[in-house]
Amino acid sequence: MGKGVINPKDKEFYYSFLDGNGNHIDEMTFDKEEDAVAFRLDMNYEAQAPIIEQELQTDENGCFKIIIDDNDIFNMNKVIRTLIKLKPGSTIIELPKEYTDTLSVGEHTCKMIFSPDDADIQEVAEITFEIVESEPKEKVEEKFTDVKANIWYVPAVQFVYDRKYMNGVSKTSFAPDMTLTREQFATIIYNLEGNPEVEFRAQFDDVKNKDAWYAKAVIWAYDNKITNGVSKTNFGTGQIITREQLATMLYNYAQYKKLECTTKENVFEGFPDSNEITDWATEGMTWAVSNGIMNGKELSNKTKILSPGGKASRAECAQMVKNLFENVIEKK
Repeated sequence: MGKGVINPKDKEFYYSFLDGNGNHIDEMTFDKEEDAVAFRLDMNYEAQAPIIEQELQTDENGCFKIIIDDNDIFNMNKVIRTLIKLKPGSTIIELPKEYTDTLSVGEHTCKMIFSPDDADIQEVAEITFEIVESEPKEKVEEKFTDVKANIWYVPAVQFVYDRKYMNGVSKTSFAPDMTLTREQFATIIYNLEGNPEVEFRAQFDDVKNKDAWYAKAVIWAYDNKITNGVSKTNFGTGQIITREQLATMLYNYAQYKKLECTTKENVFEGFPDSNEITDWATEGMTWAVSNGIMNGKELSNKTKILSPGGKASRAECAQMVKNLFENVIEKK
């Protein structure tokens, strides 16, 4: 693993390096198949000089460059996913999976070069990182006795299990048909975010034990407006989460992450039970169906329903999380 070299904070500006979950790091190692999806570089520009608003489309003025293995990636088509501007505060530059997938196994060097307009001195932050071979995955249909091969949810269970978003309920059982409670799903979203640090407080009467396995997840989800309690004093631990509640929490998470939250018109056409969607869940359900997060459940007569008030199973949850990544996050 390589260590990042970061400019001191007493400089006019400095850089810090983040992993894909936004956590500060000074070492970077990526699994070739999974972890090299996108590493991010967070540059905090703290100069008192006027705001620099040069868009990072090119380096024509010599203002800003990212160089990996001596290659200026601004000269590579479609490498930078989002064009942003340099200004005081935190600016994140993301390298998409399409690019990181092209990097070979082994050590690489990344440099960020910044030079204010008309300045002779360039400031450089440099980090080395290593991409390692993927370890063989443990197939969930071999690990869990209740996950049979060729069932529709196997790829989704594999997806969430490999990334540690969801575990089994025991060493040998995933319980795909088991329902989820509100605190269980809050924990899953907390896992998606990389388990950020949380200062616990007794926000709810039913979440008073700071050592409870779900305590940090509930407080984090509440603080970031992923979900509210069922009342001002209770979170609703132990209550089974419904499909419309699950969709709404994923929608709130997408908003928190500033992901794609556009919707389509008439998305509920063809679903005979769409009138059962609760008013407060309409926005989240519209987003979920528009973006393929929720695709409906097929009955024996081939009719598809949304089942908004139906209990969400662990398999359904795994599938919606996988859909979120494939249809929204990876298209960011």
